[in-house]
Amino acid sequence: MISCLRFQEGHLDVLRSFGFKVSSTQEDWMLSDNVYVILVESQDSSKVYGGARIEICNSGRQVPIQIALADLAPEINEFVFQQRERKLAELCGLWNSVAVAGLGIGSVYSIRAAIALACILNLESMIALCSVHSFKMASKFGFGLLNSIGDSGIVYYEGARQNAHITFQENLKELKGVDQLEIEKIQGLVRNPMQVVWEERNGSKMQINYELEI
Repeated sequence: MISCLRFQEGHLDVLRSFGFKVSSTQEDWMLSDNVYVILVESQDSSKVYGGARIEICNSGRQVPIQIALADLAPEINEFVFQQRERKLAELCGLWNSVAVAGLGIGSVYSIRAAIALACILNLESMIALCSVHSFKMASKFGFGLLNSIGDSGIVYYEGARQNAHITFQENLKELKGVDQLEIEKIQGLVRNPMQVVWEERNGSKMQINYELEI
């Protein structure tokens, strides 16, 4: 629960930094046995830099993408229902602190860790609602537009100059469509969820301690 609260407060801090008026709340996902949190923090746990969540579908509660698309693309509910025999989950809540923007901490590393954890959980497929920016990153992990939902996988927010991409990674067991380098890193995490590696991104090197636990 402590990790969930730290994840949530960090996410809210990012929203506040962009001018949104939000207050800290305990959402129902924190109490669900079907939610797994990826938390990116400093080694001494004093700072939270980013993270993501995995929410398993068909568990008696709607996942965030169903709530978000209730008016814009209600057909998402039928899609989730049709996938009830498969182990489907949503990748959601992806965020990173402004302090580490551009280093991939809240995006690339979080998605990589989330997919590795999904494989450990024997999940078969995953959906995600992406911004234009996050879709570019998610596509490297095999997430493609779910053309049967919305306008060929895209929904538009009325009165706002933005849209969202409804994406689907249909085969986690084979890591379908994932970049080869990422496949190797994800498989390495599945084999060894506790490991220390050096990563280089945008000219910066950093030590990453992966500690994936269920």
